Amino acid sequence: TNGEAIYESEVYNKKSASEGVYYTTRDGHIYAITEKFPSKETLFPEIEYKDDLKVSLLGSNADVEIFNRDGRVGLRADICAPEDVDSEHLYVFKIS
Repeated sequence: TNGEAIYESEVYNKKSASEGVYYTTRDGHIYAITEKFPSKETLFPEIEYKDDLKVSLLGSNADVEIFNRDGRVGLRADICAPEDVDSEHLYVFKIS
């Protein structure tokens, strides 16, 4: 499910990330990988917000809303429980 964020990817932004959050990049996409279930709002302060960004949650058909939080990326995923995502341990947002 999350292979595209791992295999043949590179570390994105070598600055320190929030605890439990990792970033990779591949083919022009940024992958925000989080250990926490993405309920309500999830903020990714290491990623600069741009109006034309698109986002999806790997392993899920849920709608994901992207918003600007002080110039940084914030996300709201329309999922209720971990069972709604085809991943057991990590949740990966693909940002393009």
